[in-house]
Amino acid sequence: MVPKTTRILMVGWGWPPHIEGGLDTHIYNLTSALSTHKDIHIDLFLPKMNIPEQNRCPDNIKIHPIDTKIGKNTTDDLITSVEIYNNKISTTRFKPDIVHVHDWLGIEAGIALKKSLNIPLILTVHSLEYMRTIIDNPQSQGHISKIEEKGIKDADNIITVSRLMKEEIINRYNKPKDKITVIPNGPTFKDGTKNTEKEKNLIVYCGRLAGQKGVEYLLLAAKDILKNHPNTKFVIIGKGYMEKQLKDLAQLLGIDNSIQFTGFIPIENIEEYYHKAEIVVAPSIYEPFGISILDALTVGTPAITTKDAGIAEDLTDRIDILKIEKRNSESLKNAISSILEDETLKTTLSENGKCASKNYSWTNIAKNTKDIYLNLL
Repeated sequence: MVPKTTRILMVGWGWPPHIEGGLDTHIYNLTSALSTHKDIHIDLFLPKMNIPEQNRCPDNIKIHPIDTKIGKNTTDDLITSVEIYNNKISTTRFKPDIVHVHDWLGIEAGIALKKSLNIPLILTVHSLEYMRTIIDNPQSQGHISKIEEKGIKDADNIITVSRLMKEEIINRYNKPKDKITVIPNGPTFKDGTKNTEKEKNLIVYCGRLAGQKGVEYLLLAAKDILKNHPNTKFVIIGKGYMEKQLKDLAQLLGIDNSIQFTGFIPIENIEEYYHKAEIVVAPSIYEPFGISILDALTVGTPAITTKDAGIAEDLTDRIDILKIEKRNSESLKNAISSILEDETLKTTLSENGKCASKNYSWTNIAKNTKDIYLNLL
């Protein structure tokens, strides 16, 4: 019998304005959308340092701060912090109906609570560690991958953000496909909130500055684009361990005067850049979904991403977006040039992309997630 109010214990990590990636964005938007379902109550656990001092939530969403020092100097520090964080959550006095965790950051707590309380465990896989790190840190990759494997094995249901990710989980961890549900992400921005004039030849990237994201290929493409379009400006939004390397590469290529690294900026400023941009680019090597591209489509800005990005699965090349080969600056250069030089293509991508973006809704995501909750009770 399904209880009158279904209590979900959810484990998160970041919260606005302390957002580090798509996982944090997803949890914030998912819980916000679930809050309209008054028969759902969510106890959301977050590191205390990531919660703003003034934070208002609906009555059926309660945030529980966990006093955990987050070590970020090395991956080992982060792993230790996550272990302490999970141990503290595992001893909670709450008795939820379901525990819902995201990626490896809450798996240990999720498994412990599943066993001690005899409740279902849901794991949302936004990405896998080998995708995030590529060749950056193979030692940490092994440790975190073992945690991922345990979570995928023990989860009663896995939610993931694309068919690409579903196939990766099946092939890598042999999880039965009927235990995996694909629920694509939704946008960060709302359609039609601004009416900003485009800035000619402005190209924007937004995301982590990490090996997975392939930003170096944008810089290599930029060198050639600037030969034919010398007034082009590239804005790179985000932070990450590769920031200095990318700045050094821009200087080495002699294009640093045309590249602006903004670092971390508030979401409203990101939206402003997206409205002004002629193109938004995500040249990722691995991109399980790609909220940054969906945000571009939502505001009617032409977008370019790699062919196997999750967001590209249900979009048509040269109609909704442009799709490029990964690790290929020539392919990226050609795609950017074609938009800059072809007004018809630019208009087509803008109009069709905006129309396609309406298929992605946090309202639907919350409903589909709630259905999974209820089916497990």
